[in-house]
Amino acid sequence: MHHNRNTVIVKVLVAIVLFGFGCISVSDQYEMANVVLPNGENIVVDIAKTPREHERGLSGLEDIGEGMLFCFSDEETRYFWMFDMKVPLDVVWIRDDVIIGTQSNIQIMTGDIFGEINGEFVHADSTWTQFSSPDPADAALEMPVGYIESNGVELGERIVVNDVCSL
Repeated sequence: MHHNRNTVIVKVLVAIVLFGFGCISVSDQYEMANVVLPNGENIVVDIAKTPREHERGLSGLEDIGEGMLFCFSDEETRYFWMFDMKVPLDVVWIRDDVIIGTQSNIQIMTGDIFGEINGEFVHADSTWTQFSSPDPADAALEMPVGYIESNGVELGERIVVNDVCSL
C-alpha cells in the first residue's frame, strides 16, 4: 500500500510540473512564456530564440496554440516564409517593445489553385508565402488568424517582450 501512495505522489508532482506551470509547448520542443497584449490579455506562446528554432518555427503544426514569439539579438528587417505551415497566421512585428507592423491572414501558399485531382487540391505555379517586417525588428509574434483584429492590436502600442527575449 505504501508503494502505491508513493506512485500517486510522484504522478501528482509530475502533473504539477508539466501542467501547473503552463510549460507544455504546442510542439513540446520550445520554451514557453507569457506575453501581455496591449489590451491586457495574457497569452502563453512558444519562444524561438535560436537560429534552428527560428527556422523550424510552427511548421508542420495544425494546432499552433496561442502562437510563437520569435526573439532576435539585433534589429534588422526580418524575412519569413510559410514553409510546411498547416494554417494561416497573423503576425505582429516588434522593436524595443513597440509594435512596428502587423500582417493579418497570411496565407500558406500564393499562386493559382489549379483544381482538384483525386480528392486533393493541386496548386499550379504556387509557392510558400513569403513576408517581411516593414522596418527593422527584434521580435515577431505569430498568432492564429483573427488575433490582430479581435484584440485591436495597432501600430505604436507597447507589447513587452524584451524580458522574455533576453538572450
